[in-house]
Amino acid sequence: MTDINKVKVAMAAILINNHLNELVLDDPDELDDPVRVVWYDKNNYPYEDYVTKVMWDGKELSLEVVANEFPKHETLYEYDFAFTNVEWLSGIRDNMLETLRNQGLNPCPVCGKPMKGRQHYCSDGCRKAAAPPPTVQEVIDTANRHIRALVNKLIEYEPRIHAGECPEGEYYEEKDCTGKSCALCRKRYYNKLKKKMLEKYSVGL
Repeated sequence: MTDINKVKVAMAAILINNHLNELVLDDPDELDDPVRVVWYDKNNYPYEDYVTKVMWDGKELSLEVVANEFPKHETLYEYDFAFTNVEWLSGIRDNMLETLRNQGLNPCPVCGKPMKGRQHYCSDGCRKAAAPPPTVQEVIDTANRHIRALVNKLIEYEPRIHAGECPEGEYYEEKDCTGKSCALCRKRYYNKLKKKMLEKYSVGL
């Protein structure tokens, strides 16, 4: 996730879906990638410490860090500097899920909701949310696939609309085609029309 608000919503969802007001994270040496955040004291002096707990009061999140230079824990709120870095928050969210897994639970990797059995996601919505966004090329390929389908459908119905009329005549006026095959003429005409339409409307980089 790259949207900081979405990450905070996801963190809150993990607590809510597990009926928790707080979650004490595993010790830093037990986590794959423990997160340290920068915070400032009342004198605006910076410190960098590990996050040990995530809390939710029903309205906003807060974090607890172990202030190594002092024998105390420090609570950081959403207006603090620690909540301005999306990479830190994403890492804390991952630490929350890892802690729940280490407790023997099977949280959904998107919303944290407990799952049963061998489920990978709790719902189709979470499965779709976890899917990576399409690349530019994938979007172009999908658009062109729909465009080709539309053009094919237009070409399919065009001869039916103008049945009995010569497609090469101006405004479908009658013309002398003595000795010519109408079927072959129509096929060539509509193949040419299809090619022009695809060249005009297909999307490219």
